Amino acid sequence: MTVMRDRERGHPPSLAARAGRRLRARAREQHGFTLVEMLVVISILGILGAVVSMSMIGLVAQAQQRANTEEQMTIQSAVNFMMVDKDIQPEDVCTGAPPSGTQDMAAFPSRTASLWPRYLRKEFVNRKYVCTVGGSVQPAP
Repeated sequence: MTVMRDRERGHPPSLAARAGRRLRARAREQHGFTLVEMLVVISILGILGAVVSMSMIGLVAQAQQRANTEEQMTIQSAVNFMMVDKDIQPEDVCTGAPPSGTQDMAAFPSRTASLWPRYLRKEFVNRKYVCTVGGSVQPAP
């Protein structure tokens, strides 16, 4: 027995058949995105990228400032530990220190008493530091 379609029998096509044909016709007509849709998506991505990059710039500067503060505190702690360990008086710890400051911890606070390698792990640090009276560590001007 053969199955006859609605058209062959003389009946009008069913609602589902008409909807299916319309969907197939639309699928054949549409092959991509319109120019307006692409421009909207690109502009939204551009705005999001600008917002993210601006927030990252602030975070990088803030992280660098915190890193510098932590480095200074670490060096100050190393100087304090060295003064206690070697029984050096605070007024004597900076004798012979480079007046312009240094990043070389093998020569800080002076050539006779250095922080590296016993009191600090790194020989060179990120900024220049000076040793002031009383064993205080400050960033070089």
